[in-house]
Amino acid sequence: MNARHRCHKHHRSAVAWAKCAYPHAAWIAGPADARYAVLAPCGAGLTITLHRERAAADAALDWINSYGCGGGCTPRHHRLIELNLNGETPAIE
Repeated sequence: MNARHRCHKHHRSAVAWAKCAYPHAAWIAGPADARYAVLAPCGAGLTITLHRERAAADAALDWINSYGCGGGCTPRHHRLIELNLNGETPAIE
């Protein structure tokens, strides 16, 4: 999965960034002021959960890797990224 967002615009919120970076996501959930996102490209489509704290994002990623994200889950395809609302965002894991 491509973890780079190349529009180079300044987005006002993590939700706006995620909608721009992944316009075909099945759903996006979490706070507008998030700094991290967990991406799960399984089952019915990409889902994105947003988190303010790295520890919360790590816990969400650990949980989803341990228990799966529903039908059609592909273990270890889940990713954690740190958001940069002003440009490219490298994957953390």
